Amino acid sequence: MAPAKETPKMEQYKDRIDTLIVVSTLIITASFAAGFTIPGDVDQGTAVNLKRHMFHLFIFSLTFSLYGSIGTTIILIWARLGDLHLTYYAMNYAMPLLGMVLAFMILLLYFLLWLPSTSTSSFVRYISYYPFLILASLIEEDTPQQKPSRV
Repeated sequence: MAPAKETPKMEQYKDRIDTLIVVSTLIITASFAAGFTIPGDVDQGTAVNLKRHMFHLFIFSLTFSLYGSIGTTIILIWARLGDLHLTYYAMNYAMPLLGMVLAFMILLLYFLLWLPSTSTSSFVRYISYYPFLILASLIEEDTPQQKPSRV
């Protein structure tokens, strides 16, 4: 005779929900702080980097992470209300949303590694140069070597 499955209880999900609330709140805090410390300078109330594409990418990723994390936090707070069905549905919506925010941030970091660095600081150049070499060597190992064609 197979053992009876335990019915899930709210106590099983509380620690997981609390951890995810802390993670999403930390992302909100970091995004909010980055919004106040925008890179570049301000000239007569306007950002100097306003016409640069990387600045637009920065603002887009900042906005995406901020609103995605706010939505995740609100959904997870609903999950703390104590209803097991609400918790189940909240976790089904909050986990992909938080995962999407984290995946977007990681992809953005990898994208920034591929851009050439024009910084004069040697520390910043080393940070961007060596991960670039590692990623480039991994890609070269995966691509088959083509023989030159004879005409």
